[in-house]
Amino acid sequence: MRLERFLVLCALGAMVACEGEIGTIKPDEVINNPGTGTATDDDTDADSDTDTDADSDTDTDTDADTGLCADPKADADNDGLTNAEEGALGTDCLDDDSDDDGLPDGVEVNDYGTDPLDDDTDGGGTGDFDEILIFKTDPLDPTDDQDINGPTGGDTGGGGSGTGDTGGGVFGGCIDDDIGNQVPALYLGDTTGGTNDHSGTCTSGNAADHGLTFEAPFTGDFLFELPAIPNGFDTALIVFDGCGGAELACDDLIGGGESVTVSLDAGEEVLVVVDGNTGTEGEYELHVREIIESEIDCANSTDDDNDGVVDCNDTDCWDDAICEEICDDNIDNNGDGDIDCQDTICAATSPACGVTCPEHVMTDVGTVVGSTLGENDDYDLDCATVLNHSDQTVEFTAPSSGSYVFDTVGTVFSSNLGLLDVCGGNELECNDGWLGPFVGDQVAWYLDAGDSVVAVIDGEGIGLAHGEFTLNVAHLEASETVCDDLRDLDNDAFADCRDSDCATDPWCFEYDCNDGIDNDRGADEFLVDCQDPDCIGAKGCEICDDGLDNNGDTLVDCDDPDCAFDTANCFEDCTNGIDDDGDGQTDCVDTQCGGDPVCDEICDDGIDQDGDGDTDCDDTECRGDPACTGGCPNDVLTGTLPINVKGDNTGEGDEYGSGSCYNWPGGEDLTYEFTAPVTDTYTFSTEGSSFDTQLYALEDDCLGMEIVCSEDTLGHTTPLTSEIQLKLFAGQTIILVVDSGDGSAGSFNLEVSN
Repeated sequence: MRLERFLVLCALGAMVACEGEIGTIKPDEVINNPGTGTATDDDTDADSDTDTDADSDTDTDTDADTGLCADPKADADNDGLTNAEEGALGTDCLDDDSDDDGLPDGVEVNDYGTDPLDDDTDGGGTGDFDEILIFKTDPLDPTDDQDINGPTGGDTGGGGSGTGDTGGGVFGGCIDDDIGNQVPALYLGDTTGGTNDHSGTCTSGNAADHGLTFEAPFTGDFLFELPAIPNGFDTALIVFDGCGGAELACDDLIGGGESVTVSLDAGEEVLVVVDGNTGTEGEYELHVREIIESEIDCANSTDDDNDGVVDCNDTDCWDDAICEEICDDNIDNNGDGDIDCQDTICAATSPACGVTCPEHVMTDVGTVVGSTLGENDDYDLDCATVLNHSDQTVEFTAPSSGSYVFDTVGTVFSSNLGLLDVCGGNELECNDGWLGPFVGDQVAWYLDAGDSVVAVIDGEGIGLAHGEFTLNVAHLEASETVCDDLRDLDNDAFADCRDSDCATDPWCFEYDCNDGIDNDRGADEFLVDCQDPDCIGAKGCEICDDGLDNNGDTLVDCDDPDCAFDTANCFEDCTNGIDDDGDGQTDCVDTQCGGDPVCDEICDDGIDQDGDGDTDCDDTECRGDPACTGGCPNDVLTGTLPINVKGDNTGEGDEYGSGSCYNWPGGEDLTYEFTAPVTDTYTFSTEGSSFDTQLYALEDDCLGMEIVCSEDTLGHTTPLTSEIQLKLFAGQTIILVVDSGDGSAGSFNLEVSN
């Protein structure tokens, strides 16, 4: 019984060394060789101790103890009392628990003031161990003692079991015993010979069980555990809302070890059922404790908050002095076995380990703008489908308690957005595309005033997944109040006109059904004109499958151009030589066939595959194709910075169409290769050119993705100047395309500086 309670004491985190018994010294040994720690037997009687009587105890003999007990300042049994103190109290200097009540002598004397020679100091009927660690009562007050052994008879047919004593008899009925209303609590029971009164959604049934009531002493989250014990049976654990009540939780693991967490209000009672799997029965230990929100002791080797992370590995402890790791001194400062950048905290937070976090700090709602271009890949978020993109971090501290909305509306690349509790810590939330592809990601989180989270803005997908980002933080609103900002501040997954809150906003009505514009800004999933339900019955809106000329233009259904976009009823077959949708365009000439593989233009075979009248490199689909970019790059920029190049695009041909920053088709263009000599931010400008230029950069080579584009940059003496800035690593190569914004041509200047 003493060993069992000793283990419970360790599990409950009492101040005691829980590594095992006291070395190799046994209570019946007397050390008779000073300073060596070795037991010798000098007498002639039959036992193995060194006194002259025939018993084997060591604390009532008349000869002087020597050896380990001889040093008055030493603590021979490691119980927290010196040998001199043990002599004065009359306790055994070689027994850490003289009264065998489960509490070490030093814990009793120094921490609780109980008698180390009496297992029930106040004589009230409940032992010191149970009062202190199970019932949280006063071990010096006999009036508050409780019976921990459960019922000893009655209608249920027998006794239950307490913290260590197994009751007799046979259990039966809904309720077999009461755990009480104290935490932490330990209940030892045995279902052998019991009845099968309960079953849960996770159990197979047909096994004896115990139904135990528990009353929450306060409002909180409570953990019920069945540790797997040696020679134990295959348990299952269920919690009900009282007898006959709804199932609140159920867990069944092979071999035992179940645990469930239930949120309860103060005074709320539940029925905890310990069941067997497939007919098994036997002894069990049921532990009940409160779930604590954060790690309260960073050096107790216990997962206090039950989040699966212990002590300094838990982000709750990263600010604790005991967990501090100096990240560049080649010393394991916090004693967790990891040195410098191998340490979890250093690897996540230290510039010495190649990490800067956070890069930005916010102390109020608002907006932060930055760039992930050229930054490190410090984080891979759980919602990412493609990893290894550069990222940036923003620490936000709540100015007041409440829920906050974080979004990336305004970010120029495909992004992911995540929230961490601290830099390198636990991921709280992650989203990819809440507001729609390339519109923005969004997460919401509740924070108390002064609490902080770290937002991670990461890239997503293949291709252009880095660049300038925008992080917006706002208070969560009860309803959508602004209907034209692309943001979803009430966090209901509907932004602007798609939110029913905006149904009466003039901004959100399709007021012109023939202008080719989605006037209601996506209120109906971006339907335009006659596709919009707002336009039912409006002039110019043909219904495409009713056999009627609804808009009075003498054309019926798919013969009417109004139905050109009705793919459900007027879909073009791209290979049959028929104008299926009645829009005057047949097969690959029809815009509906633009994504059909049979209509892809092959750029070097002299055939017009897509039937648009343009063959090979004359076809816009072939712009950028290796067969059509034989001159790329037209030149390589080398030499000492700044570099100035004069050129003329007249007659050079339009190989690249237009960059993303300009809606016109573009004009003739020239290309230049540039390789960064050092890591720096570089400026590329067409200041002084004779025509309206357009300047954009491609990643790596002539077929690379566009990185950035500029047309008519403000602040220059020539209003038609284009200018871009890029942070490049040493040795990184880009292709610069000098193009026309309006189809014009002429002489131009290109300057590169850093």
